[in-house]
Amino acid sequence: MLSSCTGDLWDWDSAFQTGDDTFAECTACNQDKCCAQFTAFTTDVQGCPMTGDCPALVALNACIDDITDAACTGNEKDAITCMNKNCTDECFAGVCDSGIIGNTTCAQCEGGKCCTEFEAMGCGTMDPACQGHLDALNDCTKNGMTSAMCMADPIGQAAAQCVVDKCDTECMPKH
Repeated sequence: MLSSCTGDLWDWDSAFQTGDDTFAECTACNQDKCCAQFTAFTTDVQGCPMTGDCPALVALNACIDDITDAACTGNEKDAITCMNKNCTDECFAGVCDSGIIGNTTCAQCEGGKCCTEFEAMGCGTMDPACQGHLDALNDCTKNGMTSAMCMADPIGQAAAQCVVDKCDTECMPKH
């Protein structure tokens, strides 16, 4: 089905360079329920370099991390506010200001209860070690807290342990 929202040209999979349709449901929901807001954001971002130098992207990233951040303003705040209100199941949210995103319900719990552990991974500051910590976090979640990769990275393991201890209901799939 084609979207009737012709002004919203934003595609989360392109933005995050996923190479697949990971965020297709989020993009579709934004186009369906937040057309005016994402059309205004699309207008702001047109002609901007897709780098940290684009004011609209700076504001959008601030909004994803924390909707109350002073840098979260204008059309970008309106777009993310609409997304957070109407597309919770399809989209994502920032885990406090850690630079990490996840499923909205889970990310909100992680941000509220495990922010220290997630910020320690260094993803918000572009620390080169970030990817290794994320890999360990994912390994801990998938293969258990005693897996070799999990145990080799105490920072990733601490974040995973916090999620298990404090956000199990919100984050862990039930089998």
